[in-house]
Amino acid sequence: MRADSYYPGMKGQSGKWYPDDLVIAPPTAGKYLFVDGNVSGSGAGNSWEDCYKIVEAATTAGSRGDQIMIAPKATDGYYDENVRIGDGTSATEYAKCGMHVMGVTNGLKNVRIKAVASSDELHPFGSLSGVSMLGAALFVMCSSIEISNLCFDAEGVYTGVYWGDGYRPFSFTGQSDAQNGSIHDCTFKMGTTGLYYDGCSNDQHCYGNMFYKQTDESIYIGPGGLQQSSRVRIHDNFFIGPEDYGVRAYSSEDIKNCTVGPNNVFQDQASATEMTNPVYFTNGTPTNAVVGNYFACETDNNAGTNDQSCGNYDGTTGNTVVHVRES
Repeated sequence: MRADSYYPGMKGQSGKWYPDDLVIAPPTAGKYLFVDGNVSGSGAGNSWEDCYKIVEAATTAGSRGDQIMIAPKATDGYYDENVRIGDGTSATEYAKCGMHVMGVTNGLKNVRIKAVASSDELHPFGSLSGVSMLGAALFVMCSSIEISNLCFDAEGVYTGVYWGDGYRPFSFTGQSDAQNGSIHDCTFKMGTTGLYYDGCSNDQHCYGNMFYKQTDESIYIGPGGLQQSSRVRIHDNFFIGPEDYGVRAYSSEDIKNCTVGPNNVFQDQASATEMTNPVYFTNGTPTNAVVGNYFACETDNNAGTNDQSCGNYDGTTGNTVVHVRES
C-alpha cells in the first residue's frame, strides 16, 4: 500500500510526508492473551476463564501487537520456566514485534518467573571472560518488545533476562535484531546477571527497575555475534548489592553511545562485600556516558578512557550530615 493511498488527502499535495514509492503496513492493534498458572489445564488464552497455564504458551502463540497478561500464582508465586520470545529468525522478528508482556498483580503476590535448568538452555558464553550464562528466566530475541511489572528470579547460576540476537545461548546466526525494546517496573533477584544485553541490542530502554544481589553484574552489555549493542539507555533504576558491578560493558568497539543515567542509585548491600564498581566501561568502549547518578557505595564508577562521566554524586558512610559531592 502506498503512503498517499493509506493517508487520505496526501495525494496531489505540494508537500508529501513520505516518498511516493514508500510501502507501509497499517498498524496492528493486536489482541489480549491471558496466562494464569493456577488453572488445572491450559486453554486457548482468550480470557481469564480460558487462559494459558504457562507463560511460554502465550509468547509462542502471540503475534504483533498482542498484550500478554500474566496473573500471579497463589502457591509459591513462581512460574518455573525459561520463556522465549522469538527464535532468532528475521521472520519471527517481524511476526512478534510490538508485543507487550506484563504482570497483573492482585495486591498479594508479584508475578514471578524463575529460571530453571533445561537441556536446550544450558549454553555458557565461554568466549567472554568472567561472564557466563546457564539459562535465563526470559529470552527476548526480536524487536520492539515491551516487558513490565514482572519479577525475574535467577537464583543460583542463571540470568534474569537475556535480550539479544540469540547468538551466545543458542548459536543463532544473528538474523534477528532485538532492537527498540523496553523493560520497566520489574524486579531482578539474585543470579549471576540480572539483565543481559547481547548483539543487536540497539536503542534499548531500561528504567524504573530494581536489581538485587547479582553475583557478577546487574546489567551486562555485550556485542553478541560480532554485532553492535548501541544506544542503550539505563536510567531511574535501583541497584542494591550487586557483588561485582552494577552496569558492565564488554570491551569492544561495538559497545557505543550507551547512557547510564540520570537518577540511577547504586547501593552496597548491608554487611556484605562492596561492589567492585557501580559502573564499569573498559577502555575499548568508545563514547559512552555516565551522567547524573547517585553512588551510595564505597567505590566509584570506572568509565573507559573514551567515555564521559559527569554530575554523579557520592555520599559518606556513617551518620555525619554532609553535602553530596560530585565524583
